[in-house]
Amino acid sequence: MSAILPHSGHPAALFASSTAAAARSAAEQFLRRHHMCADQIDMEAQLQKLLKEMDQVRAGVLDRNGNRVKMIPSYIGSFHAPAHPTQVTVIDIGGTNVRSAVVTLGPEGTLRMDQRLSFLTPGVKEETDTAHFFRDIAEGVRSNLFTGHIGICFSLATIPQRDGDAVMCAGGKQIRIRDMIGKKVGQSFREALAGLGMKADHYHITVVNDTVAAALGGQGEMQHYNYSTYIGFIYGTGTNLSYREKESGEMINVESGAYCGFPTGDIDDLYDQSMIDIGADCFEKMVSGGYQGGLMEWVLHTAMLEGELSQSTYERILCLNASGKDTSSGQTAFSDQTMPSGQMNCSGKNAVSHQTESSVQMNFPAGARSSRITSRDISTFSMDPFGADHAGRIASACNSSPDGEADRAFLYALFDCITARSACLCAVTLTAALMRSAAENTRDTPSLPAFITAEGSTFAKQKDFRSMLEAFMSEFAAIRHGFSYEFHTIEDAVLKGTAISCLSE
Repeated sequence: MSAILPHSGHPAALFASSTAAAARSAAEQFLRRHHMCADQIDMEAQLQKLLKEMDQVRAGVLDRNGNRVKMIPSYIGSFHAPAHPTQVTVIDIGGTNVRSAVVTLGPEGTLRMDQRLSFLTPGVKEETDTAHFFRDIAEGVRSNLFTGHIGICFSLATIPQRDGDAVMCAGGKQIRIRDMIGKKVGQSFREALAGLGMKADHYHITVVNDTVAAALGGQGEMQHYNYSTYIGFIYGTGTNLSYREKESGEMINVESGAYCGFPTGDIDDLYDQSMIDIGADCFEKMVSGGYQGGLMEWVLHTAMLEGELSQSTYERILCLNASGKDTSSGQTAFSDQTMPSGQMNCSGKNAVSHQTESSVQMNFPAGARSSRITSRDISTFSMDPFGADHAGRIASACNSSPDGEADRAFLYALFDCITARSACLCAVTLTAALMRSAAENTRDTPSLPAFITAEGSTFAKQKDFRSMLEAFMSEFAAIRHGFSYEFHTIEDAVLKGTAISCLSE
């Protein structure tokens, strides 16, 4: 089954119908040339391929240390709400920010959430080591460390231990920690606390993955309702899945972002070559918010070289900041730094004259963290392509470019198509989780739905992603495979789930 390409349906309302249709056609043809269009994805074939890898990793046939799903057991059992109010300090170490709060749990679940804190995750702006990474976090959340329980949600790949700690086994999300591999999260945090003169042994520390925490947060909120199973889905800076195994009942952290089996396009591949972790986290680099801006910069560069996007608009996009102000000081938008080169098909009908018809040797922008375009830029433009309410980087570039009007319609359609590809691939991974979990099939009547807790800034803010994901899921998971499910967004699900993990068996 190949994906049916959905789209937002809004371009005709924003642009003349003929302009919208021409832009949509141009965007789809451009992406098909580079094998990046949703309708080029055989969802059934990709599902079976993913399920096979999940089965083999879970059975130990494949080593989870390769560039593949990890299928990591969480060792977190069932949650029984405490008879009396109990406070838990929670620390969510995400791919962009660290969040902390003090959660009070009681007989009815989450009673209160206080002492909220947030700051930039160490290792994002510059490389650090494990000791300084956890010391900076401990200092940042020090005012919250007055409870006996500490739950740490760690979004990077870890191997959970039966004692509640977790061993760091891989980087990702472009957080740079030099010596993290093989070290324990909880133990490292205890050492940081001791370094601050605090009584580290006073605390009971539990470490949980963010996706497992999302599923637990949903379960905690809906413990008095009937669902067949609970699934956690993260779509933010990174992406991941968790679910309870049908047979064993174990909560499994899939680490789906590490999957490298989906078909990539040539722009995907060249973008990957610019990263600090070449060949790793392929799925995450294709779809997640932490990589969208960097990937899109490469896509727009290629579109400009092929004549689909004007050079004037392209350069303006890179020269303007997120508020639409010129930061170039009259200089060219092209970077002077050393960049990777690669062979790329650039045979578009309007390809600029200095290229050969079949391929071009070209330089590209740098990796994700140094990219000039961000996922926020893309969302701002998609929500308001004319800059009527907020003239961000891309709308301002179109407004000031002599070719801006044609480029505006093309960019709108292009971003829509890229969102559709992300939604399509996420639907495949979610269907795989439903198949391996205790989710009930609608063919087995009566059936209870699976509860999918969806978390992440990109899920919440990326225009039309949720509606496209639900369209793909309806066609593929529900109609084709017969699963019943519900998507839910629980406020602070990860923080609540992290607290629940501390009191689970």
